[in-house]
Amino acid sequence: MFKLKYRIVEIEFEIRNISPEEFDSNHSNLYGMVELNFNGNVIGYHHSNEISNNEISLGCFQDYSITRWIDILLDLLILLENNKCVIISELESDNWFLEFKKGKKNLNVRHIKAKNTHIDKNTSVTIPYIYIDRLEYIFHYKHRGSVKKEIEILDCDWGPISIETIQFYEEILNNTHLLLHDVSNTYENIYISKTILEIKNKMKLLKSES
Repeated sequence: MFKLKYRIVEIEFEIRNISPEEFDSNHSNLYGMVELNFNGNVIGYHHSNEISNNEISLGCFQDYSITRWIDILLDLLILLENNKCVIISELESDNWFLEFKKGKKNLNVRHIKAKNTHIDKNTSVTIPYIYIDRLEYIFHYKHRGSVKKEIEILDCDWGPISIETIQFYEEILNNTHLLLHDVSNTYENIYISKTILEIKNKMKLLKSES
């Protein structure tokens, strides 16, 4: 079974007093807590205890980008429609990824770690947030352009774990509905921001494909 939880932890008046354009350019995400639970194997964290205004002002419990996670999970669902294996980056952890392989009625999920890349001063690396079939980083060489290279999987923390595909889809879509409802009620001023519109458009796409 898969369970997704989130909790927005923001200084509310700061978000409520900016335009959608300011939100997209200066903030771009809603932060707080995110927890993904795969049959007891947990990524992230979540709690329902009271959080003081002082803790919020100090940035406590704001380690996870909620809107970014929801956006990536929606991308995952879209890509799983036509691909047997999709890998997503664990946003807040270096070199850790979640691999999803599609079966007839289930998804097999692994928590995997990629090998560290060693580069010199003339090279930079782009690490995409989502992949099809294999991990591939983009290496940018100062004098040779850009090249995609497959990255070795170094470790597997847990998995493969089998979860029901329909239940996984429903959990993500239900939490997306809940997030849009929360934004509409608490942060109505950013409901037409690009960040939120992208999430709504992906929801429409998934509904049209179902």
